[in-house]
Amino acid sequence: MFLLLMRVRLQSAINSLRASLRLHPFWTVLLSLLGVGLFGGMFWLFVGLFYFATRLHALPEITYQVFYLLFLFLFAGSVPFIASTLLHSNDYSLLFHAPLRPRTIIASKLIDATVTSSLQFMVLGVPAI
Repeated sequence: MFLLLMRVRLQSAINSLRASLRLHPFWTVLLSLLGVGLFGGMFWLFVGLFYFATRLHALPEITYQVFYLLFLFLFAGSVPFIASTLLHSNDYSLLFHAPLRPRTIIASKLIDATVTSSLQFMVLGVPAI
């Protein structure tokens, strides 16, 4: 399930990149390079942090704190995803014509959004907890 979700996200990013390259090639390249540069900078910052933490013999505590804070950031980021899944779903017109109560439809959409969004922070949340 996780690999399928990652494949869908990657394909979505590729499709967005293709569409935006046709409309705004300069801004697309600039923002893509900025994003990759930001990722590389953060990566090397964490490498340096872990290097100094091992020299100070504080690596287990710092590793725990980093995983815990990243888990909280991803958890906070899943709230807008769930809200957008509930509020901006295009399949409500189809679902409300089914012989189900509206409460059941909203509950099933909430469970679906929760499971989908929990996969992204489960990788960090399990070690943090």
